[in-house]
Amino acid sequence: ITYTLPTGCINTIPVTVNLRPAITLSPNVSICEGDSTILTAAGATTYSWAPGTGLSATTGANVTAAPATNSTYYVTGTTLGCNAIDSVTVTINTVPTATFSAASPVCEGSNTPIAYLGSALGTANYTWGFDGGTIASGSAQGPYQVNWSTAGIKNLTLTVAENGCSSTPFTTTVTVIAVPVSNAGADVTYCSGDSTQLGSANTVGYTYNWLPVTDLSNSAVSNPTVSLTNATNAISTTNYIVTTSDNICSSTDTVSVTVVPVPVATFVR
Repeated sequence: ITYTLPTGCINTIPVTVNLRPAITLSPNVSICEGDSTILTAAGATTYSWAPGTGLSATTGANVTAAPATNSTYYVTGTTLGCNAIDSVTVTINTVPTATFSAASPVCEGSNTPIAYLGSALGTANYTWGFDGGTIASGSAQGPYQVNWSTAGIKNLTLTVAENGCSSTPFTTTVTVIAVPVSNAGADVTYCSGDSTQLGSANTVGYTYNWLPVTDLSNSAVSNPTVSLTNATNAISTTNYIVTTSDNICSSTDTVSVTVVPVPVATFVR
């Protein structure tokens, strides 16, 4: 600045113009619920951050941000009394849940329905563990139908990843029960008027049901006696079916009973 005094003297005052700082910030970032991130500023001498909610500090080039919701932070950078402002946004992604339901107990070899109950979308990444089970139907989120060929306690697990966030693994168990073996016995043939025993020895805890009940001594035991007669001149065959159950699982077996008519002896004299 140059000016002239009334006396005619000329005076000059130097003025220094400082540049505003060209600050740079770390890029916008997405984090998972409960996580944190470091925000970095550069290009100035001192820094002031606002708002302070979710920040480890409000001054300094590096601060840790752990907001509970989506937040935009503004930083004011100062150098030689000149300020510049920039902003950075922290987006919070929801952590998916991995809960699911599975029917239990179930019979070995039968399909078990499994349904996802968590919060993730169908486009998320699903990592299932079926403990040796065979998938009859279902993929990704499900629902599934799964069966096991062996009895026992099966541990099922699921982890879900969505938008870079991974769930806590969810675990549940399915009890697979062995299917009782039905044994109707070997096919038999006998003469009309005789009788024979069907089935096999009783297993404690199992229940038995034979069909048809025709000419059986007891249709609710494992080894009933059958007493069929055949009044015709032709051989007859009847199929008996036994259902063996443990009140949850059951199986069936069939035996053929063939009855031969007794020949009639006649003569003339």
